[in-house]
Amino acid sequence: MKKYHLSLDDTFEESFHLFAIYSDEESYRMAFLINLHLALHLHKSKSIIRKKDSGVFTVYEYNDKSNYQDWYLIHNHSLLESNTNSTDLFSQESSIFQTKIFYIKELKNAPFLLKVVADVDAAFLRSTLKKLQKISQVFTAELIDLTQLKNQKLLIF
Repeated sequence: MKKYHLSLDDTFEESFHLFAIYSDEESYRMAFLINLHLALHLHKSKSIIRKKDSGVFTVYEYNDKSNYQDWYLIHNHSLLESNTNSTDLFSQESSIFQTKIFYIKELKNAPFLLKVVADVDAAFLRSTLKKLQKISQVFTAELIDLTQLKNQKLLIF
């Protein structure tokens, strides 16, 4: 009798698209503007992304069950505060330094990333890009070529 083995491949590739959004707005304000212009309902996710270097990144999500689409707005920047105490013979000084940490280092100029998990065509992506660019608080937006990112696994959550 022949034996058959079922192989489970751990390298499941999720089909998603990524937009880089350049703006100076706060993350809650950017989520509101995207909701307004793209007719979404992004809300703050209970799961917050944490990197091993103590960076905390805010995520807003929307699950569109009727169109089988998942939308995620990720704040690409995080500020890490560190205290330094310098004491010498005559003074005690304490200073706080802030270091900016990026979730996707290749896109460190983009404050926001909009991830769309869906099987959509190029016309839908162009339409979404035009809607993002029409937001007056957005300087520009672009569709990211995922093959140029070194670590795409950071975007699978």
